[in-house]
Amino acid sequence: MKKFKNLKFIYFLILLIFLSSCNKDLSRENAKELILSKCQYPLYKWISFPSEENAGLEVVVEDPNNNTTTIENEPFDKPEWLASLEKEGLIKLSLSKEKKLVEEDRSWYWNPKPRIRSTFVCKWVVNFTDEGMKYTAEDTDDVIAATYQFNEIIGIIKVDDTHSKVDFAVWKKDITPFGRLRNITEELINRSVIIENYDDGWRINEILCE
Repeated sequence: MKKFKNLKFIYFLILLIFLSSCNKDLSRENAKELILSKCQYPLYKWISFPSEENAGLEVVVEDPNNNTTTIENEPFDKPEWLASLEKEGLIKLSLSKEKKLVEEDRSWYWNPKPRIRSTFVCKWVVNFTDEGMKYTAEDTDDVIAATYQFNEIIGIIKVDDTHSKVDFAVWKKDITPFGRLRNITEELINRSVIIENYDDGWRINEILCE
């Protein structure tokens, strides 16, 4: 009988320890560990980057009536924002031309020989240098604009016995040359996450890390 009472007491003690561990409040250190495990900082902010930029038109008019050729050019100056990246050694620009032939209707003219207009659609093609490749992603036109880093736990609000709301801060920093061109700046961002208490401890199901 005494042995049975001892076993009963041990079971009660185990149950008490288990229940107390389940009801243990979420600490700042535990919340930080859970957020870092879920988000895997540092994270990158990606932006799309064009592989080419329109440069203008080059029009060549070939007139068989008098065998003269008139050339009309729009300026092919490099766009300022691309030229700045080229100056920093991140990209190389090359000019490509795609020819399109247009035969003008001159049936109404006294000498109805056709006049050919050769229009070249010109584009600046972007090629990344080895230095620029450090900011790129495979199989996409995206480049790194900035980096997200965890900053601190701001505070914890206990919603109920199984849920706590955690406010935390994230730094958007290390702005790249590509990010600066999009006017992206350093910023301290406030985020919130609900952390739930299960039988095996606290867990994060959904979180916005950036």
